[in-house]
Amino acid sequence: MTFRSILSKNEKLNYIDAVKCIHTKPALTDAGISAGAKSRFDDFVVTHVIQTYWVHGTVRLNCSFKTESY
Repeated sequence: MTFRSILSKNEKLNYIDAVKCIHTKPALTDAGISAGAKSRFDDFVVTHVIQTYWVHGTVRLNCSFKTESY
């Protein structure tokens, strides 16, 4: 299966530059939450990890309610 990007070449390069940029910015995450966060990219990862159960757990919960209501 082949996937085609919807981003133009310039948009791809801008995206890559943005990701590189957030690697250079210091983290805003409190060390008490994640002592290993050193950059804004790490902040993004920490946020994802913290919210993963809540986000994915909610989806699983909603799916179980739908199947039970039929």
